[in-house]
Amino acid sequence: MCVRDGRFAEAWQRRTVLQVTGAMVWWDGQLVPHQAGAHKWVTEDLVLVERLLAAPGSGVRLASPSRVVAGEPGLADRLTAAHLSSVASWAPASTPLNAPTTSSRR
Repeated sequence: MCVRDGRFAEAWQRRTVLQVTGAMVWWDGQLVPHQAGAHKWVTEDLVLVERLLAAPGSGVRLASPSRVVAGEPGLADRLTAAHLSSVASWAPASTPLNAPTTSSRR
């Protein structure tokens, strides 16, 4: 979720609003203080939901494909798409970047 410049604190305070189905448990992590954070929860149906909140100046980058589902489409463009080669500098060497994940999706 792309947050407008200067509005991260407000968005972070409202981070639980999208838990419309309820949450058995939830937890947070601020990746870049006052600019980017992750809010995660497990629904009552045992679905893990992860939502990233990031301001355009946070340094967070979107990976392709991405899609704007609400709001101004141009705002998401400020989060320049990352290429896998740029991830190689910080990804663990033991995990191939194109390796399949072990998680299952509904």
